[in-house]
Amino acid sequence: MSIRLTAALACGLLLAAAGAQAAPAASPADLCKGGQLVVVRVSTVKPGAKAAFEAAARDHLAWYRGHGISSNRLVVGPVISGDMSKGFTASETEYVSIHMDSPGVPRDKRDAAWDAYVKAYRDSSDLAVDKFACVREPK
Repeated sequence: MSIRLTAALACGLLLAAAGAQAAPAASPADLCKGGQLVVVRVSTVKPGAKAAFEAAARDHLAWYRGHGISSNRLVVGPVISGDMSKGFTASETEYVSIHMDSPGVPRDKRDAAWDAYVKAYRDSSDLAVDKFACVREPK
């Protein structure tokens, strides 16, 4: 699935204010059989902390690669706002991250490097949205 398609589908999640919900499950993966599980986060980057936020994202992905997990993908970038008549701007403070096929790491597998990148995110930004979505090609 292309990054653009995945991003478009995940952003649709952010726009949906309400809807029918499935029965509770043990994990998001249990509700996403046959789809691609994505984690969609919107963060407000603190003043002067854009480079630190981007470094946290690099360290986030590096943690997975360093622990032998290579099937997941993480994309990060500014939220774009506007319209055709007035034009568009990329936010300097609002960033979206989309983590595709995140394997879900048990707490006992998280180590000092995990804690360090999580702290770097928290030090550089405030999390505004943290949601899972199950995306797939339309049938």
